[in-house]
Amino acid sequence: MVKGSSLFIILASQIGTIAAQGELLQYVGRIPQCGLSCILQEVPRSACGSLTNTTCICSDQPLRSATQECVLRECDSYVDGIETARVEAEACGRPYRDRRGSLWIPMGVEVVAFISVWLRLYIRWTTLGGFESDDWAILAAVILYIPFWAIGRYVGIMAFGRDIWTVETDDLILGLKLFYVAESFYLVVLALTKVSLLCFFLRVFPNKKLRWATFATIGLVSASTAVLVFMQIFQCVPVRYVWERIKGQFGPHSCLDINKLAYTAAAFSITEDVIILLLPLPSLIRLNVNLRTKIGIILMFSLGILILITSCVRLRSLVLFARSGNPTWDNSDALIWTSFEVAISLLVTSLPAMRAVLNKFVKEMTEARSTGRSRFSRITGGTNRSQPLATNGSRGGEGQKGRSKQESGPQPTQTDVLDIEQNEATSFSQPRQVASWPNLRSIYGMALGKPGPIPTESEEELELGSRTYGNVRTDIWSEGSQQSPRR
Repeated sequence: MVKGSSLFIILASQIGTIAAQGELLQYVGRIPQCGLSCILQEVPRSACGSLTNTTCICSDQPLRSATQECVLRECDSYVDGIETARVEAEACGRPYRDRRGSLWIPMGVEVVAFISVWLRLYIRWTTLGGFESDDWAILAAVILYIPFWAIGRYVGIMAFGRDIWTVETDDLILGLKLFYVAESFYLVVLALTKVSLLCFFLRVFPNKKLRWATFATIGLVSASTAVLVFMQIFQCVPVRYVWERIKGQFGPHSCLDINKLAYTAAAFSITEDVIILLLPLPSLIRLNVNLRTKIGIILMFSLGILILITSCVRLRSLVLFARSGNPTWDNSDALIWTSFEVAISLLVTSLPAMRAVLNKFVKEMTEARSTGRSRFSRITGGTNRSQPLATNGSRGGEGQKGRSKQESGPQPTQTDVLDIEQNEATSFSQPRQVASWPNLRSIYGMALGKPGPIPTESEEELELGSRTYGNVRTDIWSEGSQQSPRR
């Protein structure tokens, strides 16, 4: 009898009106017993002190949080907790909130990233006739990204962006099931983008220490991802408890701490991002180029900082999510930053090839306007009119003669030229001609191709030296300058 009268008072104070007893009793009948006990327990302990303090009870956030924690602890079924929250919201007249539109904020970056990856793959395939290891890795990533994106959007619209008490139980169960599937796609896609970038390092840098460090990092990324995916799949035994637990009375089961698992995955991801950012820096700093070019190259390699930033912001969202009693609303930020993180990872990994081709295209179109003839055919396998470099073992003057003999078209006003020499040439005694790309401003441009379809492009150009010996001196100078390459 005391419980009934106390509940009558709190409900009357929550709705803030004088109503008939029959109307108030309908709230009493809707509140589960575990929720009723928590309300009567937490209100006297709060700053409100009294069950009759209408404004305080409905506006006191610490009281609300304490009640939610009590409900999660005392109620055997998530459905009971959700129903308690639903009645509390109705009694206090809380407005209906819907932020599902904000889940589309990453859409612009996602579209650009998706198109960039496929455009990169198209260019690589049509100009070189095949893929390298980094291309295959990014191809696998973008294929798996499609179901990840579709599931994420569907789940967001169906179950997230709203208060949990406004989501139907069946929709919540289906949303949890699809969210469980999307988590594995997230881990694998992110890992493949990292492996793609690391394989790119292996193609570009010949330094033995850097290559060993890169292989070790690939092993770290692969092993950590395999373990995390396994733990994510079997986070609960039986697995279906992951999405059916809200029904309550499930039976025997055991689960990992999903919040700790999410923190572990985020920590590994951030650590790997930092390692990948630092790996090429020593080699880039030692490049024998002018300061402006060196800064540009380092900045291009440092675009991974964007991935690191989004990973850190997402981790903060996960911390807030772990403490939430309203996950479908509070987890919206985590969904948004997860979408940003994956999309930016795809985009940054594809920028090198895209930048090289766009730079060449702009230069060719500019020259075509002044000469009436486009030289962009070099990219698609046409006559290569780029200026060849001095071959291994040749002198700078001989390289200049070779350029004057082979150049038949109009000369560009300034061309970056690479002179690659090997200190140890035991296995490379035969001279190999290396062609320069016009307007080559970064090492990324050298990652555009491989030997074969383009006759004058060599493996030495792609890798900045010998993959076997790794001891290379690279000099870059401008045509027409008085300074010849240093020996």
